[in-house]
Amino acid sequence: MNNIAILVVLYDKELIDSKTLTSLVNFDFNFNSLVIYNNGPVNLAVNEQFVNSLYDKFKSVKIVNDLNNSPLSKIYNNFISEIEVSSYVILDDDTELNPSYIDMSV
Repeated sequence: MNNIAILVVLYDKELIDSKTLTSLVNFDFNFNSLVIYNNGPVNLAVNEQFVNSLYDKFKSVKIVNDLNNSPLSKIYNNFISEIEVSSYVILDDDTELNPSYIDMSV
């Protein structure tokens, strides 16, 4: 298991519609932690099948619903202060990742 925590910040997008999350599901890596931060404007509808596929890749999955459109600096700082790992990766919701990007993070 790679000692990496990944934060994906969503805005006005469902889990399954995030290019970032769908690309992470397709990797052959296992990671320590995933935080999905919904920054509004409505609560996420949780797709259990998709969430279960995330649990297959991550030891821990946390979904935060914050409808206040919080400043990104606050979200990033809270993420880093709450999880102790060797590497942090902070992503938006529409980045299609490839395995070489994650190789650089490991």
